[in-house]
Parts: sequence; structure tokens; C-alpha cells
Amino acid sequence: PYIFSYNPPSFVLNTSIITTKGGSITISGRNFGNRTDAVTVTIDETSVCGNVSLSPQHHDKIVCSVQPGVGSYFKVSVEVSGVKRSCSYCLSFAAPSIANISPANTTGSLITITGFNFGPTIDSIDEVIIQYNNSGINNKIACRPNRMIIPHSQFDCWMGAGTGQLHRTYVVVGGQVNDHSIPVFSYYDPVIVGVNR
Repeated sequence: PYIFSYNPPSFVLNTSIITTKGGSITISGRNFGNRTDAVTVTIDETSVCGNVSLSPQHHDKIVCSVQPGVGSYFKVSVEVSGVKRSCSYCLSFAAPSIANISPANTTGSLITITGFNFGPTIDSIDEVIIQYNNSGINNKIACRPNRMIIPHSQFDCWMGAGTGQLHRTYVVVGGQVNDHSIPVFSYYDPVIVGVNR
């Protein structure tokens, strides 16, 4: 007897970047079929891409929803009726970006950092580093992450004692760092409340 088989799936997924909130990705290729129950898309072999939809006529497109996350260069795998094909380093979550940083007291205080793509929880943040403008070996200080106020967009951290303005700020999320050019962190200006004779 002869054994009949459909051609295996094949696809091309140009490196996709989505926000840490997750979102839809589109996978283009061939031989995906038209049965969503026969198709499984996984991200880095651990997370399933949900809400799969197919192009019913041409069998050449998959759209699915990626869960929130952080990091870069994940493998995307497509399995159709038990036949799997993968694309390495094809999916990344966006790097963090900073929109605003509240100042701190020179004695040290809690500061709030607002922006984008900080991840869903405070554990998503690897570290926050403030680089002083002055030169020297010990010109960096860590701001210890405290809590995620608004998932993906606002958190606070404990800033140590210091002085000065316009210090570069680095937020590292999932191994990716923000563009350090803007904005910058500053301590409050000194205030004189009186002078005694």
C-alpha cells in the first residue's frame, strides 16, 4: 500500500518585536492547514501562543497572541498535526524606555520611574543604575527596585544618598537596557531656609 502525507509546514518570521504587554504576531508560510486545533505555536518551547487563527483558503498565515514577557531573541515553533518547524532568534520583547524620573532627596529616598516596557512585575527589572556625571571608579549607584506601580509603565526604587543633576539612568529589563541619552536623574536642589548670625 502507498502512504500519503501532506507537505510539512514551513514559514518565515522576520525578527518581530512586541511590547512587554504581549500582543499578536503574524507568521507567514505554507502548509499550515485550516484546522486551528491541529496547530500549536510555542515561544521558546515554554509559552504557548494563544488565540490561533488561520487563513482558511490559502493555509499560509497564522495569527496568535503572545503572553506578556521580557527578553530577546526567543525561538518560535510551529507544530501542525505533530510536525514541527522552528525559527531561532525570531521574537523579542521591546527594550525598556524611560519617559520621566522623579528627583530624590540628597539623603536618599524613593523615586518613581515612568516609561514603557518595564515588564509585568517588579521581578522583571534586573537592575537600575545611576551613573554620575563626575569621572572616577566609583561613579555609579544602584537604585533598588521596590514595587511595580503600573505594570509595564511605572515602578519605584530606593535611591541612595548623593548630590548633583543630569545623571544618566540605566534600566535593565530581561537583559535589555534603555537608551541612556534621555531622560536623566537629578537630586533636589539645595534650599536655604535661613541664616543665623
